[in-house]
Amino acid sequence: MKGIPILLFLLTLSGCICNTAPVHQYLLENMVTPATATGATPRLRGMIVIGPVSLAAELESLSIVTRPGPMEIRSSSTRLWAAPLDEQMAAVISRELSSLLHSDRITVYPGPRFASPRYQVELAVERFDGMPGREFTCRLRWSISDLEEGRMVRSGRFALTLPVQGTTYRDYVAAASTALARLSRKTLAPALVALAGPHVRQAPHQPTCKREEGRTDEEKNVQKDAL
Repeated sequence: MKGIPILLFLLTLSGCICNTAPVHQYLLENMVTPATATGATPRLRGMIVIGPVSLAAELESLSIVTRPGPMEIRSSSTRLWAAPLDEQMAAVISRELSSLLHSDRITVYPGPRFASPRYQVELAVERFDGMPGREFTCRLRWSISDLEEGRMVRSGRFALTLPVQGTTYRDYVAAASTALARLSRKTLAPALVALAGPHVRQAPHQPTCKREEGRTDEEKNVQKDAL
């Protein structure tokens, strides 16, 4: 009889373990690749670092946050980010800007140990949530600083709400990835291109000594009169 309570406890414990929901982990994906990037190649001056990315407090955990309604959020215990969200965002944007600007000099903050980056892109994320089957919202502030001059040279706000094409968390994360691709393509890449300055192309060298030999006496006299 003494063993019956222990047996019941073990059976209950095993039932709890068997009924535990599996945990799913998700990663943001690059929606911009070298194959889909178009446009002229700007002349970027120096290395560019992406980050730090600061998150609103409710986004700092590994739990994927959803927003079923106004003034309400939910943190899932079984749907998690496979890596911290701020690090994922910086890495994805870095890779997408590298594709869009055709540059291998864009990396995640702080960059290589002995590098001296020229520009730094920082993000302050206010919203990065929504609801599967409904919509996803990305809202943040961004800035670009010139590290050599020690000043901020560009800044702005980005806000985008787009539909989630499906009811699964995979669809939800795909919408989040699409929002970052829009940020990279429509906002950050043009701002960095503007900092790169005009695209100056050096004209091929044209020798002029032959022109002097082929000129008529009348042309030579006209140049002397002009002098």
